[in-house]
Amino acid sequence: MNKRGSHVGVIASFGIFILFLLALYFVLEPAITTQKSKQSVLENLETELINKFSNELTVAIITADGNCSVIDDSSVDIAQEVECIVKDINGNEVDSNDFTNYIEIKPIDGKLWIYYANSSFDSTTFSSPGGCVSPSFESIRKSDEVFLDKIYYAVNNLEDFKNEINMQAVEGFSFSFLLDNGTTINAGEKNVSSEVFGSETRIQYYDEKAISRFGTLGVKVW
Repeated sequence: MNKRGSHVGVIASFGIFILFLLALYFVLEPAITTQKSKQSVLENLETELINKFSNELTVAIITADGNCSVIDDSSVDIAQEVECIVKDINGNEVDSNDFTNYIEIKPIDGKLWIYYANSSFDSTTFSSPGGCVSPSFESIRKSDEVFLDKIYYAVNNLEDFKNEINMQAVEGFSFSFLLDNGTTINAGEKNVSSEVFGSETRIQYYDEKAISRFGTLGVKVW
């Protein structure tokens, strides 16, 4: 048996295998690099969108004593441009009047939740009887939350949004948002010939009545 020839054959086969792997790497490496780049853009874009949809939500819990209540904006540390909506312990809306520096809440007895945000809340008003008093506060909580009207704003101002983010690694993008009622809103959707990368993320959002709901954000880049 020729052991020397056998060893040469093994070495030659191994060398051919290594050359095959190198050739495969050089063929696939550009695609892998592109995929990683677009995946990174996809993740960053999702974060940018969520930030664009978000605003600070302030929730103040008060105890009303049956009189008309008045609350200065300064007492909850909010900006003048925010809007508010008031709810009772059962989540039912309570009539309120939103003025420049304060709000009034109709005469009612019990614990109330006041939602403040730079968002378009659809609240109901009342005819103030005057003589409103300051209620006692139980707590004030602030958090960044996603709002439905901000999602619609981003959809209607997609071109402005494109100018604010890094799009160097991709040709374009689109996004959609599936609301909890089954309605889908989207922006930038188109048929493309290049490879598309996408993701879906479950997100909590607040609607125009400050009701917390869940939807799905879909993002695509190509």
